[in-house]
Amino acid sequence: MSCNRLTGGVSEERSRGTADPRASFGTAIWFGSPDVGYEQVLSLARAAMRRGAWADAEALLMKGAPIARGDAAFCNLAGLLWEARGDERLARKFYGEAIAADRHYEAAQQNMRRLYELATFGRSCQAAALGDERGR
Repeated sequence: MSCNRLTGGVSEERSRGTADPRASFGTAIWFGSPDVGYEQVLSLARAAMRRGAWADAEALLMKGAPIARGDAAFCNLAGLLWEARGDERLARKFYGEAIAADRHYEAAQQNMRRLYELATFGRSCQAAALGDERGR
């Protein structure tokens, strides 16, 4: 069984030259297409995170940020983004905001548990939870 931290930071994407989000997603999202809703933006951000395309995920989350106030799914994804960047303090802050928004949101609970285990035991077998695992 493999137990690891998140890998693949934003700086790695920039050094590989893949930081331009339009290269991965096309122009409809970036020019305010009315066909792209908030849930679809979160879904695309999750897909980018699964690919390790953290800059793409960040750009998508920035698109959803103006209407995300208090949304547990958004805060959880922002926490994952900060964790991938190596900032556990901000990751913990966003996971906490997700839990405060919806104390039954399992993905944020799992991610907070994972951070606790990493800090306490130096390892965790908890997977990073993006929030759509049941629907997959």
